[in-house]
Amino acid sequence: MSYKINAEMLGTEATDADANRMVAILTNRGYDVEVGNALGQDETEIATRDWEAALDIVSNKYGRVVFEGATYTLTQAADFSNRVFTGWWGDAQEGEEYTVEFSCPAIDDDGNPVAVYWQFDATKGEEPALDGYPFDDQHITQVRPQ
Repeated sequence: MSYKINAEMLGTEATDADANRMVAILTNRGYDVEVGNALGQDETEIATRDWEAALDIVSNKYGRVVFEGATYTLTQAADFSNRVFTGWWGDAQEGEEYTVEFSCPAIDDDGNPVAVYWQFDATKGEEPALDGYPFDDQHITQVRPQ
């Protein structure tokens, strides 16, 4: 999956240098990242019109999670949410802790589209690779209708 990052995605006070730094960090961790205007999406095609069959196909690839008693089938890999909030990446200096947030499109058991959000503590400059985060039920902070 390819990613595109620009200063706007990093917040109102971020500069092109911040975007270039984020690209460098992610590139050093083995991700296909470049400065650009839109965050790339995983374009897995599901060749069925039956949403229940699609859920089975997708759940085998991305999994299912449970939040507040409801089950959600993830329809893509989790990715940076790009939300700006108190304590996010842009608030931290090198070596300081911050909160990193990821989101992922999903479908509830009734077929309604939602977004699942996870948050993790990270240290700026010492972030693990994306697959180093446990995208499990315990780290979900919210689920929003789409």
